[in-house]
Amino acid sequence: MGVFALAMINISTILSIRNWPFTAEYGLASIVYLLLAAVLYFIPIALVSAELATGWPKKGGLFAWISEAFGKRIGFVAVFLLWASNIVFYPAILAFVAATVAYAVYPPFAEDPYFQFFTITTVFWTILLLSLLGMRFSSWLSTWGVLLGTLLPGSLIVGFGIVWYLSGNPLATEVSWAACVPKLQSVDELVFISGVLLGFAGMEMTAVHALDVDEPRKNYPRAIFSSALVIVLLSLVGTLSVAIVIPQEKMGLLTASLETLAVYLNHYQLGWTMPVIALLVAFGATGGISTWLAGPSKGLHAACEEMGFDNIFTKTRHGMPTVIILLQGIIVTGVTALCFVMPTVNSSFWVFTVVSVQMYLIVYFLLFAAGIYLKYTRPDVERHYEIPGGKAGMWIVGLLGLFNTFFCFIIGFLPPAGLDVGNTFWYVSLMLISTIASAYIPYVIAKPRVSPVALKEPV
Repeated sequence: MGVFALAMINISTILSIRNWPFTAEYGLASIVYLLLAAVLYFIPIALVSAELATGWPKKGGLFAWISEAFGKRIGFVAVFLLWASNIVFYPAILAFVAATVAYAVYPPFAEDPYFQFFTITTVFWTILLLSLLGMRFSSWLSTWGVLLGTLLPGSLIVGFGIVWYLSGNPLATEVSWAACVPKLQSVDELVFISGVLLGFAGMEMTAVHALDVDEPRKNYPRAIFSSALVIVLLSLVGTLSVAIVIPQEKMGLLTASLETLAVYLNHYQLGWTMPVIALLVAFGATGGISTWLAGPSKGLHAACEEMGFDNIFTKTRHGMPTVIILLQGIIVTGVTALCFVMPTVNSSFWVFTVVSVQMYLIVYFLLFAAGIYLKYTRPDVERHYEIPGGKAGMWIVGLLGLFNTFFCFIIGFLPPAGLDVGNTFWYVSLMLISTIASAYIPYVIAKPRVSPVALKEPV
């Protein structure tokens, strides 16, 4: 595999236009946040994952790496959290799909919880059942979803945004050097950074391809930095393209990308294409779900096998962990019902997102800690790629990742500024209970079993 091929895998896994409104909330200051997210988080995750993947290229990915450092029980907690974080985030992605479909059919449906629930459950169960047929369907859907539903609409937003600005059209946000400086009036405004970070999540999944790269010591970092550059640049221009036409106070987390496309297309007399493009965007988001549906489920299945679980959760069909995937569908359906109790669809979308981020941050904390720990305890293991600088390099990258992970984890419990999430006490309680339970449940499940024979008293 060459540099270009791996870079494209990274781009297709991470880049998504649905994340642009999160950062567009900050206007031109989003430049600073995106660059910080890339330098302080995105690249450290990629580098640590690459060293661990080329040192322990085993089935299970994260489970193998973290188990090597802290034991299988903690490794199981990590892979379970990765699986659970995706389950919680599916409703957030599907809410975007539902809003997109509504935009193509009847825009007011985008804020209707009944339409949201029906669309989310229908689309998800359809993808889920089809994925049980094997990886061929998931590969086809994700490939065409990226091309038609992400790169095409994303290119339109970026292209129209550049033309709009150069043509001297009115701007919905301040454009000046002063506007690039973040102006935080309260700590809770930082909470939206969680959404920015989630937009860069997933690089650890592509690290398993590091051994397939020609000359990994030289070409893997090239692929990482080139894909990071493309992702950050497109995210940056795309975010600004949203911010210059959608005022901050009218920035809907679900519909801002579509509203941006509508503004541009209507301005250039192309409004008649909006329903088609909206459906393509929905198709692209659906393709992303199919990709993420299989990966974490197969990772959890591999962990269950390694832990010695011999039950229905280790059963497969067509190479897919059937029961684990079906369990996702049941949980997603239950989580989606939250849209009936949250004040707005936007707030329920945010709750899904931030709970998912908190789980993911625990996984990343374990990942960075494992990277540092194994650098000292397993120096004998050959890594085909190593972070430059040896132990000092790992300490710098690892501590950078640990600090930012901890910081984002703490602010994630704060209610976001400018978004109605209902009663603050219940919001924070929901965050705490969800996070603690999500880590405690797999820790209990993975408790070492003692054989009844071993418990017998000697005669």
